[in-house]
Amino acid sequence: RDGGQGAKRAAEDAGGDNGAGGGLQVPPCPPSQIFEACEDMLLQMEAQESFDKLLYYRLCCVREECRDFSRELSSNTGSEEGALSLPDTVSQAYAHALPQGELALVKELLKVGDGGKVEALLRKSFAEAKANVAPHKLMQVLFVLIHESELEDNQRLKLGGTQRPSKQIVDQMRMVRERGMTVLYELSQLSAS
Repeated sequence: RDGGQGAKRAAEDAGGDNGAGGGLQVPPCPPSQIFEACEDMLLQMEAQESFDKLLYYRLCCVREECRDFSRELSSNTGSEEGALSLPDTVSQAYAHALPQGELALVKELLKVGDGGKVEALLRKSFAEAKANVAPHKLMQVLFVLIHESELEDNQRLKLGGTQRPSKQIVDQMRMVRERGMTVLYELSQLSAS
């Protein structure tokens, strides 16, 4: 009604500028805030009986991209500055035990050698949204298992008397996680195809 003047005034009042050449200014925030916001929303959605699945899949993608961005940032700079403070070990992510449904699916997927079959199993599992497998938890489980397998001084494995997983198993977990991201992008309608 007011020719957009109300929106312009609100943006200016908020410190933004909708004028010539400038859009609404969004203050920068660290990736950890985005990650934590996604994590909170995913947990809230999980607690509801029904929710917007497209939004859920998109939040999963954003959260995992934040995780990967942080990891790449810390490895490229050689410091942890700017990196997310993430639960990146099993004991940090899950105080008592890994979620059973997700862990069972990981074990099943590690037995499948073909990437196409892994994608099909993930697509079916994610789309059916079984109560015992949540995509965001599966991606978290895969991340912490991969990260722990890369740690030089893995106290949890030492205390448990367990050997480090073989390179083949770690590579298979990486492939499963990559295929999981592909499926999430498809389901979220963010993929290029």
